[in-house]
Amino acid sequence: MSALALASTIGCSPARPSGDGHTSSAAATSGKAPSTADAGENGQLASRFCPVKLPANWQQAFDQGRVVGRPGEQLQLASGSADGRLLYAFAVEPKRRRELIELAGPERRRTVIQSFPAEGEAQVGEFAAFDGRYLAYVVTWSYRDFNKWSIYLWDSQTRRAPVKIGQSVSMPDGASAPGPFNYLVAHRGRVAWVQGTGQKDAALHLYSAVEKRDRVISRGQYSYPVRFGDLLVWPESLTEGAPTRLRAVSFDTGKPVDLPAPLRDISAPDVMYGDDETFVWSSESWTRLKVWRRGWAAPVELLTSPQGLALQRAHVSGDIVSWDNSEAQYALDLRTGGYAQITQQYGSNNTWGKVLQVGLAPAGRGQGSPQIVVRADMLPRLPGCAQP
Repeated sequence: MSALALASTIGCSPARPSGDGHTSSAAATSGKAPSTADAGENGQLASRFCPVKLPANWQQAFDQGRVVGRPGEQLQLASGSADGRLLYAFAVEPKRRRELIELAGPERRRTVIQSFPAEGEAQVGEFAAFDGRYLAYVVTWSYRDFNKWSIYLWDSQTRRAPVKIGQSVSMPDGASAPGPFNYLVAHRGRVAWVQGTGQKDAALHLYSAVEKRDRVISRGQYSYPVRFGDLLVWPESLTEGAPTRLRAVSFDTGKPVDLPAPLRDISAPDVMYGDDETFVWSSESWTRLKVWRRGWAAPVELLTSPQGLALQRAHVSGDIVSWDNSEAQYALDLRTGGYAQITQQYGSNNTWGKVLQVGLAPAGRGQGSPQIVVRADMLPRLPGCAQP
């Protein structure tokens, strides 16, 4: 296995239709544009963004990064280590076994973390997070009721049986309380999630693996949280139906902290994601994709999309921003401005640490989604944009 394998604009030239349903933007900001010195990890930010053809060296990395299951097995990646050496996946062999497994090293050594009844409906999807030691994951128990779930924590060092740290709320009528998607955030021995309370609001939980204690640090009208550096960030509405604004607490203490100034004005983000230095989100009904990195004076708008092609499932790893436009998956290189379609149709994308994970559309009914894992920081630069 190779090292890889594992628009509108403001104060700049008009945006151009890209031909793929997106509208490419110049590097527009609401204030001073990022300079070469403060642009980011590699001291460079593209001045324009445009569609490019997926290079052969990217396709080669994707081909080498395929994660292959056993014959007859459907494999769904859930999370992994920041360097891609550890992967966590839900493995199903219909009517024979359902397991959450660890795949370790280049040879993908298997460890079964938790087994479920082969004839049951338990599943572990993308609602999982790994902080380098602790794996947190959501198990949904019914194909018909995705609000019925449990959250488990597994210690990859002690390798003891997983422990349950969270549970959905049952309503008086027996139904499960509805709530936001169960995206988990794990960081330095703490796990955060949002869940419906059954009382027309949601609770933000922060669990400490060291203290073995769960506490609710906030209640209100909001969606799922994300990590941005050492901050836990989530969108909250002061009243039901009002636009959301971002709030943040320290992951270590759970106490409120001030967001960086450029993020305080974000209103009603549809999706969002962060890594150590970079924050990406879409807004205005999933039509505008923006990014901000520490050191920049203001956010940068990457592109826009017409109604009907939602900019969703946005993720970031270093200089690579990925998203789903409802028809396929895309990746953009902040250094060059080029963005390429990375799946032929549909699929999924995710990032954790230095890893870009891509799921391809199943080849047929009842077949699993082929899974790809590559090191985003080792991918060659995407081609840049021709000068206008």
